[in-house]
Amino acid sequence: MKVLRTGAGDLSALQACFFASVSVLTAADYSLQQRRAWIDRALAKQETWREKLSSQFGWKVTDEDRILGFVLLVPQDCLIDWLYVAPTAANSGVATLLLREVERTARILGMPTLRTEASLTAQPFFLRRGYALVEQRSVDIDGCVLPNALMEKTL
Repeated sequence: MKVLRTGAGDLSALQACFFASVSVLTAADYSLQQRRAWIDRALAKQETWREKLSSQFGWKVTDEDRILGFVLLVPQDCLIDWLYVAPTAANSGVATLLLREVERTARILGMPTLRTEASLTAQPFFLRRGYALVEQRSVDIDGCVLPNALMEKTL
């Protein structure tokens, strides 16, 4: 497995990884309707994906030619914006590799804390890595409510 920077050329592969991750890995915590709303909203924003990939810090973990997971750091907000892992790579250390890279970079940039809006599925992962639950939240996507949580770690 290799950790590499993401770029605009990765858009399709990252979106495929995102689709598979949300579709499969969050199924125990979110209904089909919630997962569809989450996916539809995210994939409808092609320009937002392109903009973020070209303006923020992003990394991917690859194995051969496959993207196994990816993450995005938004330094100005001290925010982990995306962290998704392909279902075939779940529980294989991919998310941990990505989080280590984000935290390493955040420390280099002098960021005092990192925050993320974690799904129900991701909250145990972040808790095990020293992130604290700050606030339970929810996102309303056209009347479909998806619970998540603001989590934070002091670096």
